Amino acid sequence: MPDDITPHAAHEPALSARAIQALSSTQGWARFAGVAMLGAALLKMIQTGLFLGHFRNNPQMQQLTDAAQNAAIGGAIVAGVVTTTIYAVIGWLALRYAERLNYVKPPRRPDSQDIVQALGAQHRYWRFQGVLLVVTLALLVLVFLIMIVGIFAAAALHH
Repeated sequence: MPDDITPHAAHEPALSARAIQALSSTQGWARFAGVAMLGAALLKMIQTGLFLGHFRNNPQMQQLTDAAQNAAIGGAIVAGVVTTTIYAVIGWLALRYAERLNYVKPPRRPDSQDIVQALGAQHRYWRFQGVLLVVTLALLVLVFLIMIVGIFAAAALHH
């Protein structure tokens, strides 16, 4: 056993050089994805502001009742906040994963805690993406079902 490895450290799980290289090679892409998603969140905030400005100045909106205008504006605000939050969380999780990879890259000799933290950050990123995908698919199925019911209801009204 080399002098710099304690008996306790000799039994800790370690990553092979190939595994560390594979993890490290994702760092640039994770950083890019994180910055891109935070940029998308910023652009979504700007878009929501422009959209709300368009609502206020649109002559067709002026013809709606106050309740309908408030509902449309409220819906746009909620949609903008939810989308911005999702983009920001994805960006933050990707950047956190990229930062955690610094602890497993050479010249550091990662211990099991460093490895667990890096893989845990990756796990949280993909878990969030998976939950987001399931929710999105569920909403798409719901919209499809509502559309089908609407088509049949409209057909029944015409007969």
